[in-house]
Amino acid sequence: MIDTSENLIIIKGQIRTPEIESCQNYDGSYKIVFRNVPSAYTYKEENVLWLTDPDKPDPNNYQIISKGRTLSNIKALSIFKAGSHSYWHIRFQNGKEYDYREKDLEIIESCLGERRSKSIFEYLKKVADANELKADDGTKLLAKQYEKIHFIANNRAIAVYLNPQKYKMQTRTASTLIFPFGCNASQQKAVQAAFENQISVVQGPPGTGKTMTASIIANELHLPIYVILMEKVVTKYMGETSAKLRQIFDLIEDIPGVYLFDEFDAIGSQRGKENDVGEMRRVLNSFLQFIERDHSESLIIAATNNLELLDQALFRRFDDVIHYHLPNDDEKILLLKSRIGTNINKNELVKILPQLESLSHAEINQACLDAIKESVLDDKKIDINLIEKTIRERKMAYNI
Repeated sequence: MIDTSENLIIIKGQIRTPEIESCQNYDGSYKIVFRNVPSAYTYKEENVLWLTDPDKPDPNNYQIISKGRTLSNIKALSIFKAGSHSYWHIRFQNGKEYDYREKDLEIIESCLGERRSKSIFEYLKKVADANELKADDGTKLLAKQYEKIHFIANNRAIAVYLNPQKYKMQTRTASTLIFPFGCNASQQKAVQAAFENQISVVQGPPGTGKTMTASIIANELHLPIYVILMEKVVTKYMGETSAKLRQIFDLIEDIPGVYLFDEFDAIGSQRGKENDVGEMRRVLNSFLQFIERDHSESLIIAATNNLELLDQALFRRFDDVIHYHLPNDDEKILLLKSRIGTNINKNELVKILPQLESLSHAEINQACLDAIKESVLDDKKIDINLIEKTIRERKMAYNI
C-alpha cells in the first residue's frame, strides 16, 4: 500500500495517490495497481509524476485556507515539490487525508516558526507572567492572554516587532481616494498613511480633524468605527482600567474595524515624571503589551492633542505618527468658501484672515454655521460683516 505521507503520484495531471495500492517503474513505464481493482494498468513515463521525500513542517506554524474556509485540526503536513510547483498532503486529526495544489490554497505562515521571533515572544510571555495584574480568582490576566496565542501571522504588525530584520511592515496601495468636501490637507495625508500602515498616532490641536479622519478611513475601508473615550476607560479602582483595556483588545481581535483611542494622553503619559501615578504606569504597561500581541485585521488609531505628553515607548509600537496643524491661509479660504459658497469674493475673505489667527478648522467651521443660522433666522444675506461678527463671537466664547 502506498504511504500517502511519503509519496504523491500524479497521473495525466490528476492526483491519484489515495486510489493507488502499488506503483512500480519498468523500463520507461509505470505499472500501477489501484485499490479494489484486480488488474494492473501500465502508463507511459511522461504521463506519471511520482514525488517522494516531502518536507514535513509543523502544522502549527501554518494557517491554510481552501476555498475561503480555514482548515483546522490538522495533524500532519507533507509538502511535495516538482520544479516551481508544490503539492500539499494534509492529514487531519479525524484520520482523513486530502491532497491540494499549492496554487489553490492561501497559506499564511506564523512568525513563531523561526527562532528569533519565538525567542522574543517567549521573553514577552515571561514579562507578562511577572505582571501582578490579577483577576478575582487570582489568575494573572496578561499571562492568560499570552497563553492563548499559538499563531502569529508573518504579515501582521507584531511580526515586524518580533523580528524587524526578517519582516517588513506591510503596506497597502490604496486606489483613488475620494475625500469629503472641505477635507483639509492634514486629513488627506493621514488617510493616505492609514491605508499604508496598520497602527497610527495622529496628533494636533483640538478641532483640526483627528476624529473626522478616523471616520473617513472607516468609510473608505467599509469598516465600522469604534471610538474609545479614554477618560471613560480610566477608573479609580486599581486593576479595573487594565481589565477594560483587555476587553477592548478582545473586541479588536474579534470584530474587524477602525478603533480610535481618543484623548490618548489620558493613559499614555510619560512614565517617570514627577506627577506619575503608579496605577497609570501599570495601565500604560498593559496597553503596550496588548498592542504588541495584536495580530487582528483591525486598524488602530490613537489621537492626542499633545504629542510631547506621550511616553516614548509608544512610538515604537505605532507604525506612523501624523501631525495635524492649524489651517494655513489657503486652507482657511477653502474652508470659508466650502461653507458659505460664492456669496463673498476671495479678496474680502483675505481681509479677514488676521481675525482667523489661532482658530482651528472646527472653530472656523462653527463660525460659518453661526452665520448661516443667523442669516436664516433674521432673513438676511450672508456678507463679510456677518462672517466677521460670528468670528468675533466665537473668539470671545473660546477666550482667544
